[in-house]
Amino acid sequence: MLFSIALMETTDGRMRAVVPDLPGCESIGHLEQELLPKLRLLVEEALTCLLMAGKPLPDTRDGAVPTDRQDLAPARWCSLHINLAHLEALARHQRQR
Repeated sequence: MLFSIALMETTDGRMRAVVPDLPGCESIGHLEQELLPKLRLLVEEALTCLLMAGKPLPDTRDGAVPTDRQDLAPARWCSLHINLAHLEALARHQRQR
């Protein structure tokens, strides 16, 4: 599963990363190298919660940059690949407990 990530600089010079396809999934840090691993964990946690609850997963547009988020217009975009099969296996394991 491929997610688009918007990377922006905040007014205080830190970096902000937002995953538009997962509301509330964002993080702030001083360096991109510290920010992206934290963001990956947040995305994996959000997806696992959805899987555990039996709720539908978001349509990620295969990592394409969303055109409906003008608030993220000044962002630099990158993609985050999530191994969905791994998360599905974790969710199945958790449900069996």
